[in-house]
Amino acid sequence: MWIVAKYNNGQSQTLKENLSKILGSEMEFYQPKIMIELRKKKFFKNILGNYVFCKHSKFSEEKILNDLKFVKGLSYFLSNYRLEQKQILNFVHKCKNHEEKNNTLSQTFFDELVDLKAKFITGPFKSFAFEVINKNKNYFTTKINNLKITVKKKNKYFLPL
Repeated sequence: MWIVAKYNNGQSQTLKENLSKILGSEMEFYQPKIMIELRKKKFFKNILGNYVFCKHSKFSEEKILNDLKFVKGLSYFLSNYRLEQKQILNFVHKCKNHEEKNNTLSQTFFDELVDLKAKFITGPFKSFAFEVINKNKNYFTTKINNLKITVKKKNKYFLPL
């Protein structure tokens, strides 16, 4: 069973180690991330911020989750995880299907999400939100104020809003 946990700032690894220590080697974690290149430097960014997907068969037991509430590094578990198992599983599978060789999400993942608005994450228009005017197989036309820009889909310049 999958759950979603929010960890304290900078304590992702601590949380993972503690949960694995308590629940054993069956523990599985998933954090979808993207790779961003700025000035020839590459760094990874988790697209879900301080949230991580955790999978273990014992998560179906309410007592186990109550015992885990005070694990070092954990802020809290999202509620209603039992009702949302299908959506969580679909999201994790969709992310894994769009991963590249380095376990980062490819641009195709975001292309499916970009319908009307998105935000540039790098380049001269960094942090600018834009409207999608026209979509094509390889690119789309955007509008920022009165300026029209054509953006190639394969470039990792934007995220959906």
